[in-house]
Amino acid sequence: MSDRKNAEMVKILDEKKNIKVGALISYITLFANICINIFYTPYLLNAVGDKNYGLWSFVVSITSWFNVAVYALYDSYVRFSTIEKNENGCEDRTNSIYLKLLSILAIIIAIIACIILFSLHIGVIPLSNYSNYEKKIILLLFTISTIQVLATTILSLFKLFNEYKNNFIYVKICSLLISISTTVLSVVSIIIQPSIVIVASITVIVNIIVLLSYVIVARKKLDMKFSSAGLMDNSELISNIFSFTAFLLITTIVSEVNTAVDRTLLGFFAGAEMVTLYQLGMSFNGYFSDLASSVNSVFIPRINKLAISGDLDSVNNLFLKISRFQTIIVSFVAGGFAACGKDFVLAWVGNTRVQAYGVGLTLLILFSVDYSSYSSLSIQRAYGKHRVPAVINLFVTIINVIISVVLLILLPNDKSIVACLIGTVFSAVVGKWIIIPMYNNKIIGLPVKKFYKTYFLFMGIALILSIITNLIWNITFKEVQSYWFTFFIKGIIYTIGYLSFIIPGNFDFFKSIVRK
Repeated sequence: MSDRKNAEMVKILDEKKNIKVGALISYITLFANICINIFYTPYLLNAVGDKNYGLWSFVVSITSWFNVAVYALYDSYVRFSTIEKNENGCEDRTNSIYLKLLSILAIIIAIIACIILFSLHIGVIPLSNYSNYEKKIILLLFTISTIQVLATTILSLFKLFNEYKNNFIYVKICSLLISISTTVLSVVSIIIQPSIVIVASITVIVNIIVLLSYVIVARKKLDMKFSSAGLMDNSELISNIFSFTAFLLITTIVSEVNTAVDRTLLGFFAGAEMVTLYQLGMSFNGYFSDLASSVNSVFIPRINKLAISGDLDSVNNLFLKISRFQTIIVSFVAGGFAACGKDFVLAWVGNTRVQAYGVGLTLLILFSVDYSSYSSLSIQRAYGKHRVPAVINLFVTIINVIISVVLLILLPNDKSIVACLIGTVFSAVVGKWIIIPMYNNKIIGLPVKKFYKTYFLFMGIALILSIITNLIWNITFKEVQSYWFTFFIKGIIYTIGYLSFIIPGNFDFFKSIVRK
């Protein structure tokens, strides 16, 4: 008995270590991605041009829709694996079911992709804003992107298993290696022959190689096994998975609309250059989202275990701790972008692309409350209370799309980005700021009022400091013409001010985060 307890204790300590190191590597990866893109994005833009860059972004925005059902299944995997482990002592049956379901989805995606590809080729799907050469590039990029989608559909199950087994260190290191190797190989290829098709191909190849490594680790190191039973032999479990996943699918569709629909609509209505501007602004929001999800992802297994065990107080306390930590970081980034983001965009990609700042700032502020409370999404799913939020988000998202399409038709081409942003603002304010938090409080019992007090405190401090930073700059350094110098000095002023306000009152909290 003593040996068993010691073994369990060692296992728990190893899991905690993996979570700690995994979270640390997540932030290192995020920081590396930001640094890489600071130098790589303008280099790529100048090498292949705004139009080609926009073509790739446009294609990815289309093929990303193939993933909506896949991601919904991904999100349910941890929950059902945890339940299966508790009831039967292993996940073999769950692994087998998900592998078969994902394989079927891959076949369906391949068929749909072929239909779309043929429709694009014969002109059934109009691309009136593009030349014949650009249409050929779109077809090539679409094929390349679809290959990645198909590989990801099946092989990401093995990545999920690594995360489920708390092998976060390996997963996060792989993410870091993808960023570095993709960038290095792309730069080399651009030096030899500037081509967005080659760059896209490199991205796909690197991702597939890493996905295959997850397969090897899951099978050899983590002993991932599969049952021999067919789908019909597990009809009850499959029914439960579909019932749970159906509303996750709605949530995933909503998420995809928020990230891809604006680029898709701009691609059809306004052309590749507008897609580029929007993509540049949205990239900041992408880093923002990664910042929030990187920490939240390592806590998903723990949240599911606590929820299934019925330990509601521990779940609420964990929510407050995670959200407080993320709010401090998110507020810092949002306020910093408000203070010196415009100078960064001007120095980074030039005057002609300054519109990206407005896109970035709008999205950062809009989704900051969502990213600060990211863990609430995992808690909803752990409790099986994700159905109503899914329907709510779907409703506001439909209105978002309608508003965007109508305004894209009515407004001139140079206002197309504003048209898309208006719809997004409506969706975010109504859904993520008002209705969903009310649901989390009333139905799930999350301490939303405490969260909002923390959120508005830190976000208020951050935005006030951004205003003060610009006032100080205008008084003391107004005549300086260097955008990079302006960005760095404003950044230093803002950072000193933010840390001066935050650290004294949260010193013990930071110590506990570092320790735990």
